[in-house]
Amino acid sequence: MRESLKEHKDTLQIGRTHGIHAEPITFGFKLAVWYAELARSIKRIEAARESISVPAKISGAVGTHANIDPRVEDWVCERLGLQKRAK
Repeated sequence: MRESLKEHKDTLQIGRTHGIHAEPITFGFKLAVWYAELARSIKRIEAARESISVPAKISGAVGTHANIDPRVEDWVCERLGLQKRAK
């Protein structure tokens, strides 16, 4: 996309606001706005993933692994990209 930003930095187009024509802008500017928005969205997704990636615990109601082998928990964490429990 960066190549397109440079390629269209001077390509004129009609700007829009509230669904109607507005001041002219360049297509490169529009792409730059989209690019910046995507970059911010990626950062937000990464931050959300980090904040929800808490140590997984599927060790049973009281955490004793009485009903599931600890290796299953490790496997699930690995498959889902979650932090493993402290050993």
